[in-house]
Amino acid sequence: MSVLVFAASLGLNIIIPWWVVRLSERFAKETAERHGWSEASFRAAVVVFGPLSLPVHFARLGAGPRGLPRVVRVVLGLVLGAVMMLLAALLAGIVISLLGWLLGAVQP
Repeated sequence: MSVLVFAASLGLNIIIPWWVVRLSERFAKETAERHGWSEASFRAAVVVFGPLSLPVHFARLGAGPRGLPRVVRVVLGLVLGAVMMLLAALLAGIVISLLGWLLGAVQP
């Protein structure tokens, strides 16, 4: 049963960042075309680094109004990415904890 929990953890730590990056690229199409990752880089970053890829992604895209200097938008993107990374890890942790509890893999 712990193998199933491990596999679910591995899968969630890939799927959640993948979903967040794709969703952010949909909302920032122009910026994603200029500063986003190539498809191969995107897949490698999300699969290898999981939630740790989110701060880099948002720093590359930048956050905030377009009138701000690029450096400020990069820093804001890094902060936003760190928050998204923590939320993604928290979501995956909650789901994995519930799954482990339901399967009896977690001992008190």
